[in-house]
Amino acid sequence: MMKSRSIKKDLGYSWIDIKSKDHLLLGDDKSHPQASAIYEKLEELIQIIGEEGYTPDTDYVMHDVEEEEKERSLYYHSERLAIAYGIISTPPLTTI
Repeated sequence: MMKSRSIKKDLGYSWIDIKSKDHLLLGDDKSHPQASAIYEKLEELIQIIGEEGYTPDTDYVMHDVEEEEKERSLYYHSERLAIAYGIISTPPLTTI
């Protein structure tokens, strides 16, 4: 419906404040200076939640793409990137 009406959605983003500095993260974006460490941590978390039985619910992914790409968009959502960055940037057991 959006395509037929020529409506475009703005990119979503998430941010996290680390040591009084805001860090903006876009979904599946690798432009952050610590992107490799963020993605490494996120891959670790994805593996752990998969072992615990998590499967992404792609029913609400609005992209007209294959199932695997829908899962990727959920796994690498900006909020997850922000959480992974928070985990690698703060002391253990810090509330994020």
